[in-house]
Amino acid sequence: MLKFTRDSFVDVDTYNEHLHYNGYILYDRKKMEDIFYYESAKKITYQNLAVDVMSHHSNGFYSTVAKEPLYRYLTYCEHCPEHYFKKKGVKGISIDMKKVIDKLLSNGYAEEFLENYKRYRNCESYCNTIRKVLEECTEQRGVNQFGIKTHAIYYDVNVQQNLRFNYKNRDIVAFPKTYTNTFTTEDGYFLVWGDFAQSDFRIAFNLLLRNENNTKFMSDIEDKYEGLARLIAQHEGTTFDLAKFREMRKMYKTLTLATMYGTRDSIEKPKQEFIKMLSNYLENCTKYVEYEKRINERIALGMPFAVKSYFGHEEIINVDSYDRNPLFKALNTPIQAGTSEVVILTVNKILDMFYELGYTEDDVSVYMVRHDEPVFKVKETAKKDLWVFKQATDIIVDNWVPLRIDFSPGYYYREIDEDLQKEMQQSYEENADKIEYFESDEENSGEEYYPISPILNMSIYYEKLEDCTLLCFCDIDKNRIDAKIIKTLDDDVIKQYVYSKLPVIEEKAFNQGYFAVMIYNNYYDDKLYLN
Repeated sequence: MLKFTRDSFVDVDTYNEHLHYNGYILYDRKKMEDIFYYESAKKITYQNLAVDVMSHHSNGFYSTVAKEPLYRYLTYCEHCPEHYFKKKGVKGISIDMKKVIDKLLSNGYAEEFLENYKRYRNCESYCNTIRKVLEECTEQRGVNQFGIKTHAIYYDVNVQQNLRFNYKNRDIVAFPKTYTNTFTTEDGYFLVWGDFAQSDFRIAFNLLLRNENNTKFMSDIEDKYEGLARLIAQHEGTTFDLAKFREMRKMYKTLTLATMYGTRDSIEKPKQEFIKMLSNYLENCTKYVEYEKRINERIALGMPFAVKSYFGHEEIINVDSYDRNPLFKALNTPIQAGTSEVVILTVNKILDMFYELGYTEDDVSVYMVRHDEPVFKVKETAKKDLWVFKQATDIIVDNWVPLRIDFSPGYYYREIDEDLQKEMQQSYEENADKIEYFESDEENSGEEYYPISPILNMSIYYEKLEDCTLLCFCDIDKNRIDAKIIKTLDDDVIKQYVYSKLPVIEEKAFNQGYFAVMIYNNYYDDKLYLN
């Protein structure tokens, strides 16, 4: 097990150096060409099938999948509503796969045609990506374990928002999954890749949904999406239906985070019902509701604000940004940054453990990191110490529901080699006494975590009595009142007294961790600036 705390140092610079160590990955060109030719044939087949359906349904009037004829065919012959093809803020029509084609299919429009058209477009996209690799990445560089000549794909990598590292020149993260098993490495080395189980959702749950009542339950259940479904059923007072959950599991995977990030509607009825159900549950999660409230208060101020991740990384949210909803981005940021931080901590720790055993970066290095999947290049001479990966399988962070990363070895990425797997398991068993185990902390390691600090919402009320004035300062959120009686009926004196108290309120609020103070009242509309 690995154990991290909120105070663990996320060494981004060292991680960045590790990512740059190799600077390339190798691929099996023959294997990639075979997949490319097969995908190219599939592309033509699906295109012809789509055109055949189109021609049949239009009595031969339409026979091309070019944008304008396609739009006219779908609206005139397949009776697809025109609003599907309109994109907010964009002139003309859109044939976007996710925003148009997928939505039409989900709602039952032109299914026979669109299923073939979608497969055609997917194959075309994959083929375009791979064609460039085959045309441009032609340097032959050594052979792999099986004596097959390998070719290099060079890349650069740099940090972006939420500590996500993007690969440039060749975006190996966005490589079509169909082709990733062509990635290999030099003779004398093999690959070990880690798969974080449901990483973003586990992080999201720990940061915004977890409480003292559901922590143990979610720790004990393997499929966290099933755990969420059971919690929702409990919240709704219904009996959990495992068969129904299995039918909906794909929706849980695709829509849970989107809903947590602020999605509240869909033109697809099944998705709309799921979003409504999950939204109702989220409204019952105290921490999530409080965080959303704090975000909206910051947005109302109209100023940029910083969101701090669990381990301390800050991202600035620009309220006046036109390209993204600030609420969506603020809800999204601590989750994505949290996943990045855990990946960075884990990768650095694994390499440190190997280097403490006397290995160097020439023996064990980071080959690439795809989303939350770190891939290591390991020398054959390091096989006896593969138990290090077992040490990193379970990850404890304070009192979180534990995280898990499963490791697999092979000479090709995503193709498990049975002999290597046996040797890895043997190393695990022979070094079982070296594996450390930890328990989750029962209590938080420090103060309760929120990505942004709160705003103190105050209201002022006063009432004039016979010879004095009753003045009340009200903490709206906590429903607390601080009442004062001052010996005056003069409006100017009352106003000056109120203003004299503002520095005291401000100092007290900041000492308690508030970011700002908002004063609501029916008396004064001054633009008073104080700190």
